[in-house]
Amino acid sequence: VFQVVAIEQVDAASIPYRSLTPIPADETCVPLSLLNYVARTNTSVLLNDVSSDRTFANDPYIQRVKPKSMLCSPIQGQGKLLGILYLENVLTAGAFTDDRLGILMLICAQAAIALDNAELYNTLRESEQRERERAAELNQSLADLQEAQLQVIQSEKMATLGQLVAGVAHEINNPIGFIDANLCHARGYVDDLLELIDLYQSSESTDSEEIEALLEDIEFEFLRDDLPKLLASMKIGTDRIRQISKSLRTFSRSDTSKPVAVDLHEGLDSTLMILRPRLKFTEHRTDIEIIQQYDSLPPVVCYAGQLNQVFTNTIANAIDAFDEIADRYAAGGSIPAGLRLEGHKLAGCQITIATAIDPDRQEVTIRIGDNGPGMPPEVRDRIFERLFTTKAVGKGTGLGMSISHQIVVETHKGRLHCESILGEGTVFEIVIPVDVQTGDEVADGAADGAAEETGNENEGGLG
Repeated sequence: VFQVVAIEQVDAASIPYRSLTPIPADETCVPLSLLNYVARTNTSVLLNDVSSDRTFANDPYIQRVKPKSMLCSPIQGQGKLLGILYLENVLTAGAFTDDRLGILMLICAQAAIALDNAELYNTLRESEQRERERAAELNQSLADLQEAQLQVIQSEKMATLGQLVAGVAHEINNPIGFIDANLCHARGYVDDLLELIDLYQSSESTDSEEIEALLEDIEFEFLRDDLPKLLASMKIGTDRIRQISKSLRTFSRSDTSKPVAVDLHEGLDSTLMILRPRLKFTEHRTDIEIIQQYDSLPPVVCYAGQLNQVFTNTIANAIDAFDEIADRYAAGGSIPAGLRLEGHKLAGCQITIATAIDPDRQEVTIRIGDNGPGMPPEVRDRIFERLFTTKAVGKGTGLGMSISHQIVVETHKGRLHCESILGEGTVFEIVIPVDVQTGDEVADGAADGAAEETGNENEGGLG
């Protein structure tokens, strides 16, 4: 189906007519039989005397207009038909001489280039529009994904927070219950002492029989010996509550827009305090032993709250690994070589936390290791991948170690490395600059040397 995209009529007796509005090609405006022939054969047709030609004599347009001479030539580009140039003269036969034919062929070649460029331009515009639409769709998808990711992270934080709050409440409840129980005894002792003082004030003599009887009745010698012990034990309880409160403040330290100098050991200790309920014995294992090997560290300029999150994720994964292997043994499975049994419970579980300072590189190293089941290489190499988890549905989101990797590597310009041997345990090595504000310079200087070391940073959680 042809379409007339440009028409120009030149008549010496009238104003030239030109139209660039595309219209459907029909027998009222062009000789369709001639156009079909040229399109089919890809050859030019020159009729210097149309009246003597019998090939297209029956064409309705030719019979109506009765042109004297006609030229119809294909416009080709890269072997493809792009259009057809049709010229007619209704006044003169033989109007298209050889000189004019040469010019017309040159015009056809230029027209082919122009049409080809126009087609490429239209294709480019359509492609650009499609890419814009696709980019808009991708942006929307990215926004939806980020929103979903935020919801998942918040869900994980709330689930973790719920566990931690329950544990902290239990830790606080113990000394509070102890103090509350001792308060009853302390109040009884105080009431007895007040009664004795009142009796002394009302008596004329300090060695009256009534005073002696009361001293025996309240067991004064025992009271004098036990009351200081009672108050001392209550002081221990209040100190424990104060320690828990301090640890909570340290652990939940709100990071400002700038890093601050902190004691990393306080952050590690506060993390252990928060996780202390999970370290205690369970139905299938004994207490998990914590071995602390702290070096003398200078204050570290960092985002302390975020590093506490890294410590929590890493140590919690180690605890999860011990719980998993204990439950597996209870169901009939085997235990790693580094662990043992006490009765029907898994024992010998250890988490080692060691710190060190490299004064030459101005870097601090925190190593957190366990003697648990370890990980096979295929799990270790993927453990830092976002949403990757080996835990059962509902027990892990696959975000904890990915977020930890981001905090150490991107935020603190440090390194996070994992060593794990199946059946022997896992060690995480966290390396951060003493001052994260100079971490960019340190990271640039160590980039080449750390390339191989960080090549396996898709490694992972204790397990």
